[in-house]
Amino acid sequence: LPTGDVTLLKIGGESLDEYYLNTGTLTENTNYINLCRTQVKVRLDGSVDYFFRRPLGNHHVLLRGNQATQLGLFLQGFGCRKV
Repeated sequence: LPTGDVTLLKIGGESLDEYYLNTGTLTENTNYINLCRTQVKVRLDGSVDYFFRRPLGNHHVLLRGNQATQLGLFLQGFGCRKV
């Protein structure tokens, strides 16, 4: 995957009305033998506490570029709340 600005998104919750949204920079593609799927290193712009406290799940969507404003407005328009 190309390095550069990215947006990380996860939609979850019992009614799919909660979301995690953060921006960052994809810094490296990795290939660790003991891991599976797409492996990248991302330096997030915000706190990583979400991943240790109450993540909405394991799989997150990684989008190229900073899409946080547009996605946040879209999700809030459907009554979703950011966790």
